Amino acid sequence: MRKNAAADPLFPHHPTSDQFFDESQFESYRRLGLHVVEEILRAPDGKTYEYALSEFVAAAEAYAKGHRLQ
Repeated sequence: MRKNAAADPLFPHHPTSDQFFDESQFESYRRLGLHVVEEILRAPDGKTYEYALSEFVAAAEAYAKGHRLQ
């Protein structure tokens, strides 16, 4: 992911009209998505927590705003 980001100044802001990613681009976006979801699912104590859907949505919204749920 870092290699792709260093080589491609558009990463991670490619237009959604560009759906034809090569393997490296696809893997970079997959890893970025995995990282974001893992960050959202990490509780303040650092442990993974199983969220109900409504809790996950609230955690995702807080993450997008740069906040952490306590």
